[in-house]
Amino acid sequence: MNLLKTGNTEKSKEKPTSPPSKGAGGIHNRYLPYNKKLKQFSKNLRNDSTRSEIALWQELRGAKTGYTFNRQKPILNYIVDFYCKPLNLVIEADGISHWDKEQIKKDQIRQEKLEKLGLHFLRFDDDEILNDMENILRVIEITIEDLEQIYPEARKRRKDGERPKRKRRTRAERGKCSSSRNPPNPL
Repeated sequence: MNLLKTGNTEKSKEKPTSPPSKGAGGIHNRYLPYNKKLKQFSKNLRNDSTRSEIALWQELRGAKTGYTFNRQKPILNYIVDFYCKPLNLVIEADGISHWDKEQIKKDQIRQEKLEKLGLHFLRFDDDEILNDMENILRVIEITIEDLEQIYPEARKRRKDGERPKRKRRTRAERGKCSSSRNPPNPL
C-alpha cells in the first residue's frame, strides 16, 4: 500500500473500501454477495452443528440480544457461523481445527476479505463458549453497544422494545377498498 505523508497523518493512495450503501431503507438494505452453491452446504452445517455452536445459538436466537442473527450464513465464497445484518456483525465459534497454523492463516485471509465488505468480527474458542458463556455474552453485548454507536439506525431495529412499532394501516388506508363502496347502513 502506498502511503502519502501529510503532516502527522498518513493517507492511503489506494481507493478506500466503499462504505456500505445507504439506500431508501438505510445502510442495512444492501445485498451481500454469496456463492449460491453454498446454500445447501450451509443448510447441512446448520443440521450438523458443534456443541459450542448450539450453545451459542441458544443465546442468540429469538432476538435475546435485541437483534436477529442468521446461522451458517453464506457470504462471498465463505460461510460464517452467525451473522447480524443490522450491525454487520459476524460471530465465529472456532473449534480445534482452527488451531492449525495453516488454518489460522486461511481464517485471517477470509476475515480480511469479509471485513472489506464492512463486516465486524468476534471470534471465540469452543472451550470459551462451553465453559464461560456469561463472559461471552458480556463481550457480545458490549460489541453490540459499540456497533450501535457506529450504526445508530440499527438501534431502531432492535427487537427488545426499543424498536418503534409501525402503525398498522386499515384496508382503506392501504387503498384496497374505498369507503364509498361501503356506504353506512341507514337503518
